[in-house]
Amino acid sequence: MQGVLTGPVIPALIAFGSLVLGSCAKDADRERPAVSTLSASLVVQGKNIFYDRRFGPRPVACADCHADYAENRIRAARNIKPGGAVLGAHRRISAWGGEFTGKALRRYGAGAARCVLRYQGRGRSYDDALSQSESSALLAYFRAVSTGDEPRRVSWTALNRPVDSLRLADALNEALRRRGDPERGGDLFDRACRRCHATGNPAAGPDLRLRLFDARTVARLAWTGRGAMPFFPPDKLSPGDVADLLAFLQTIMKRPR
Repeated sequence: MQGVLTGPVIPALIAFGSLVLGSCAKDADRERPAVSTLSASLVVQGKNIFYDRRFGPRPVACADCHADYAENRIRAARNIKPGGAVLGAHRRISAWGGEFTGKALRRYGAGAARCVLRYQGRGRSYDDALSQSESSALLAYFRAVSTGDEPRRVSWTALNRPVDSLRLADALNEALRRRGDPERGGDLFDRACRRCHATGNPAAGPDLRLRLFDARTVARLAWTGRGAMPFFPPDKLSPGDVADLLAFLQTIMKRPR
């Protein structure tokens, strides 16, 4: 194919190409957060934040609730964490049920600011819960531990929202009518609860030996959380699991008179 483009044609094509590429870039930005250039120092900073139990006033870390590994593949997954794994979090298009999308994902560490504010007690808003550099560091760490083929949209279940009240009631009734196994419940407590409710040691949550046992209240809290306590979705703690936990907890908690 021969021919020469002259006159105003070339500038016009350049302008059109810039317009198209700019539009595509804006669309892509709306779809997923941009990730800072991956550097070793940024990844290390992000890892330190992820594991730091002194990052906020409450002695909990991101790693207490979220895995940075494939939970269904390695032995470390024996611990039951209430939140989902952070693999691929840097490339998701939404977080916390759509509360964070687009540029907010980049600014607030793929939704991590919500956890830092609510569960670690750091800051008074998302803006001061995580600085921009801290968000960038977390995103870099999420990217470093990911394989790159994780889905951009992650579905999750919960029983802590008003719209889930019927499902919560059904789960509670099922757990309360089951006869739990206290031995298995003790193992579940070690895997899911002890890091925050350590008996006799300073922890994020209270020593449950000092609390009154009420089966329905305890079961509800396991699935809905309260205040700084996170919630476990039913795919992490099933009604059968909660029944076993109740069987164990009634052996260590105070009995109502």
